[in-house]
Amino acid sequence: MSEHRFAPGDVALTLVEGVDWPAMSEVVLYHFIPKGDRCRDSTGYEFTADSDLWIVRREGDPIGDRFSPHHLMPLRGDGYVPLTKANEVPA
Repeated sequence: MSEHRFAPGDVALTLVEGVDWPAMSEVVLYHFIPKGDRCRDSTGYEFTADSDLWIVRREGDPIGDRFSPHHLMPLRGDGYVPLTKANEVPA
């Protein structure tokens, strides 16, 4: 189980390479697949998830890829910490 509680629509960075994407690609989480579920990918290939997976998409890319939750770093939600400049005064 991932230490992050992702939800569909969350933004994350990939920590490993995807099929056609480099590591550190910004993606949007689309659909969660629990371990053991049978699924069909965008090419029609049918598979059984051997671990929990997230279907993710890059902006402007109609084809998604699948990643384990531990290969994703959240950019929003419970793991997101907005960056502030050192001289910025908090409101």
